[in-house]
Amino acid sequence: MCDVRIAAESATMSESYFNAGIVPGDGGAYFLPRLVGLDKALDMFWTAKVLKGAEAERIGLVTHVVPDDQLDDYVEQYMQKLLDAPQTAMRLTKRAIYQSEQSSLRVSLDMVSSFMGIVTELDDYRTHTAALVEKLNKKGKKKPSKN
Repeated sequence: MCDVRIAAESATMSESYFNAGIVPGDGGAYFLPRLVGLDKALDMFWTAKVLKGAEAERIGLVTHVVPDDQLDDYVEQYMQKLLDAPQTAMRLTKRAIYQSEQSSLRVSLDMVSSFMGIVTELDDYRTHTAALVEKLNKKGKKKPSKN
């Protein structure tokens, strides 16, 4: 049920409801097929097979797999990047993505257009745009290499 899922290489995951003779609870029957596809979800539920990190990433169950000894640092850096991002734009982007699953292209484009009107009035927009322009200007002023 997470937007982004990060796992260590040694992580093991399983949908083991059938081992207890029950049906998938907590939204599993809703979320899992949307992540991995209907056939893979049914296979995971019916067989209760255990997946390691790399296979879970390959089928889309997790977003990133990292070596065990790098997991904490990776998650910390990832979270810092999110914390440094423009928060309103991030929230509106999440909303646009999730709502687009249930709407037409036209409705999605209209919603994003409305969101654009909101975010371009915020300090985050001015700050991030200025930083981007400065970065591009610095890049453009570099002397060409002689190669």
